[in-house]
Amino acid sequence: MGGGKRAAPALGAVRLDQGTGLRRPLLWFSAVFLVSLALFLGGGGLFGLLVAWTALLLCVIIARRPAVQRQLLLAGGLACLLAFGMAWGQRQRLARWQSLSGELVAFTGWLREDDPYTPGRGRVEGSVLLEGIPCRVTLDLRGLGEEFAPGSWLTGSLLVLEARQEGDAPGGVTLHGAVQGDPLAMAAPGGFHPLARLVSARWELSQRAWRRAPGEDTGVVLSMVFSRQELLSRPLLEQMSRAGLRHLLVVSGLHLSMASGWVLAACRWLGLGKRASSLAAIPAVWLLAGLAGFSTPVLRAGAMLTLWLAGRCLGHRGDSVTSLALAGLLLALLSPPVVFQAGWQLTFSATLGVVLGAGPLGRRLTAWWKGRFGRAGRLARWLLDSLSVSACAQLATLPVLAGVFGSFSVWGIGTTLLAVPLASGVILLGGLGCALLPLARTAAAGGTLLDGARWLARRVLDLAALAGRLPGGAVPVRLPYQLAFCFLAPAAALGYLLLRPRLSPREGRRLRRGMAAAMALAILYTAAYYRGAVMVSAGETGAVVVTGPEGTLVLAAGESGYQQRALSAQLLRSGAGGPLVLVCPGEVSLNGVLWWRQALSPDLCLVPEGELDLLRDQQQGAFLPLGQQPVEPLPGLRVSFPSPRTALVEVSGRKVLKSWSTYGIIADMSQLPPGLDLLVDREGRVYPLAPDLRPGRMPTGDSNLMLPPGKDKGGAGG
Repeated sequence: MGGGKRAAPALGAVRLDQGTGLRRPLLWFSAVFLVSLALFLGGGGLFGLLVAWTALLLCVIIARRPAVQRQLLLAGGLACLLAFGMAWGQRQRLARWQSLSGELVAFTGWLREDDPYTPGRGRVEGSVLLEGIPCRVTLDLRGLGEEFAPGSWLTGSLLVLEARQEGDAPGGVTLHGAVQGDPLAMAAPGGFHPLARLVSARWELSQRAWRRAPGEDTGVVLSMVFSRQELLSRPLLEQMSRAGLRHLLVVSGLHLSMASGWVLAACRWLGLGKRASSLAAIPAVWLLAGLAGFSTPVLRAGAMLTLWLAGRCLGHRGDSVTSLALAGLLLALLSPPVVFQAGWQLTFSATLGVVLGAGPLGRRLTAWWKGRFGRAGRLARWLLDSLSVSACAQLATLPVLAGVFGSFSVWGIGTTLLAVPLASGVILLGGLGCALLPLARTAAAGGTLLDGARWLARRVLDLAALAGRLPGGAVPVRLPYQLAFCFLAPAAALGYLLLRPRLSPREGRRLRRGMAAAMALAILYTAAYYRGAVMVSAGETGAVVVTGPEGTLVLAAGESGYQQRALSAQLLRSGAGGPLVLVCPGEVSLNGVLWWRQALSPDLCLVPEGELDLLRDQQQGAFLPLGQQPVEPLPGLRVSFPSPRTALVEVSGRKVLKSWSTYGIIADMSQLPPGLDLLVDREGRVYPLAPDLRPGRMPTGDSNLMLPPGKDKGGAGG
């Protein structure tokens, strides 16, 4: 290009040759397929087809070169047609399985995993008769009993309740049912069943290590090696989430990359060449993936590593973006609804952020280091590269964390950087220890290695405890404009990293200062908006959380383990702080009140007067009677039960919401007290009754409403 400065191509985009056309056709095909599939499954066939073709035509117009336009149109059109066919086939498959609803059918299969929160419930990979033909399907069964271990084979009959679309299941469909009678254990049928054997080995190895030394540190080791998060308590998992370290407890690309690196290093030590070491690493990667449960992040990482190792074996240079797109294509072909799974979105967004931004950010940090301290040594380069990878991964996952989970941790970049060396030691020592523990001659050595892994895991927990006490550990995303900000901020940051090589130093400084000023103004606006405001959050299980400057009020609904987990996540999303007040209506049993007290540890409980003496006899704590007359558990906030099954909440003299109402009350508006703003039914649906209030429905399933100070009609702070 002569003596001028050559513009660097944008990484990850469709790169066009200076000559004839498309350089990464597989990347383009996979990207169009995944986007179109999500549109077809989520928005309907015709709507998705219209949006997909509109976007495709825009890309063709932007390309300008005739040769590239033809290739884009051909590859994109084929991808759209394939996505439409997959979506149509998924709907037909789901409709066929739904035809079994209400029928009693026989099943055989092997237990993949137990539900840690519901005894007797588990997931079975089996087969049932569909239209007279045995068909494989994932079964979510209740009434299995507790005598079956994962990997064991069983048979019985089940009453089909419903068929659901689920991305974690092969084929994208899960059949929910209740086992009739007692299921029977059976011998494994003829043939080779590697998945069942891997699940059984995973269970035996992890259980043996757990029985040797049960505790939180052992649970962390087994989570990092086998993805067994169910061994950890809910408060500990929340603490890891606040510290930004929850992702280390799920085996993913980080863990498999470490393991494959160790295998390649061992092969080099043995004198094996590049091709032989790559061939040896591929089965090792999938063995570890099987022992980790074949979760979505593991499958994505396994597919990418396999493509990279295969290219290394054949002498080809790997293309990370194309490998990522191809891995997503393969997973979507196996189970189309996987594009809506949080695990799929997190692992792909994190990897995409690292691929796109880690290189440019690392080069920028290295240049800054050299300008400030001189030459960058090996330790400095490792530190800067690790910081770049952690920052880009956390930044890229921000939209998913905000949209799916409703909160994110601002300390994730720093804590991950500190915890990764500890986690690598936990994975290496813990994996070797679990492998050596079953053998009589090596059991002592395995126990010693496990003790070392447990010591490192304890340091990870100490780091999480320290970071969890810092302010901003879990920043809630409660309103639609905050969600939009969480999408735009990482897009702008990654766009700047990719565009920076094309800009002059002066243009780069202007862009950087403008982005910093915009983010600072957005943060200041958010802080000012929240100051003194009251937040009402209604979850999909019917629970309502009212958060204000003086504390948090919880209207708990239900007593199941699922509802407990859902309410804990809702409290995290609501930014609950200060004194916690738990309201238990008369329909909640005495045991339910005690259970909720143990789960939430509230500062105060409001219970019906008839159960007040019984509760005080059973458990020490602060209790107040709740009836038709209002009670003021927090300054400016009053709660009453005007009817046995309905709670009324008032904030600073303003009737804010009515909860746990039946549809009859909703239909008969004459029964509603005047001035009421919200009505929340048992399913978490919110009915706004004031024209100036519009609850925002978030991707988490919550209906959130912010009441700023002075919003109420009387001018009092709400």
